Amino acid sequence: MTTTLDSMTGITVFVPTNAAFSSPNATSAYSSSSSLLSGHVIPNFLGYLPVLKDGATYKTQAGSILTVSIKGGVYYINNAKIVGSNQILDNGVAHVIDQVSHHFCTYT
Repeated sequence: MTTTLDSMTGITVFVPTNAAFSSPNATSAYSSSSSLLSGHVIPNFLGYLPVLKDGATYKTQAGSILTVSIKGGVYYINNAKIVGSNQILDNGVAHVIDQVSHHFCTYT
């Protein structure tokens, strides 16, 4: 899966914690590891905090829509809380989120 990410430039990735993967049915909405990954990547966008704005929507590589919400200064992506932000990658930025959610595979 990292080969896919490594070949892309200017990306924002939302990486679930290990605990998020271990929750019941965490990955059941995804047909493969590749579809799970592409549902968590925004191509051609560097979404460092605080560039992510409340109410903003972004289309993932898989075609799903991610919506940013900010509640009490805490950032959420489709109800998944960002628990680690602005992790610099060679080709973009990563944010750690607290869940693998069915909300990440809502397609338009």
